[in-house]
Amino acid sequence: MGHLHRNGTQNFGTEKLTWMIVANARPLQSCTPGCPVGDLAVLRVGIGNTPPIISFEQGGPSVQGPQGISTALETTFRNPVTLNLWVADDAKTFQGGKAPDTPPVTVTWSKYRGPGAVTFSNSKPPVEKASGEWEITPAFTGKATTTATFSEPGEYVLRVVANDWSGDGGGGFQCCWTNGQVKVSVKPEATGGR
Repeated sequence: MGHLHRNGTQNFGTEKLTWMIVANARPLQSCTPGCPVGDLAVLRVGIGNTPPIISFEQGGPSVQGPQGISTALETTFRNPVTLNLWVADDAKTFQGGKAPDTPPVTVTWSKYRGPGAVTFSNSKPPVEKASGEWEITPAFTGKATTTATFSEPGEYVLRVVANDWSGDGGGGFQCCWTNGQVKVSVKPEATGGR
């Protein structure tokens, strides 16, 4: 059994706390860190639309849904860092919705934290069709690439969000987006001399 700390937070030790929210007759279960991620079936809405899948490397680890994925990169001050994101999606729209003339996934990059400003060559890079290796066979696979430059050395965290055709926030369903973070260590420029 956990116990209450003075600051009001609960220490659950090795025990796991699980809670369930039911919205539109669909259960969504969550739990304290350490619990296994459940079946993505709870993220499906209406016609079975699911969030995009993202990966920072072709055939590498991937994630689907809001739990996110992260990676780490490093660069030297004044040198841009290249940000690649592979995406896949079921290319479904909401019931009665017509498929737009745009790729099924959009990607948006932003600075999450860090000591200076971050400039992206394109914060919403186009998602070009590309092959990928996925555990499922998605209707659409693509790749988006941009670069980021930093106004000063330091430790930064960049955030990327992939939305499907349902748009920001999943069209009110909050189902169909996936996010990731990239930790970038920006080292000072090397000085001349040895």
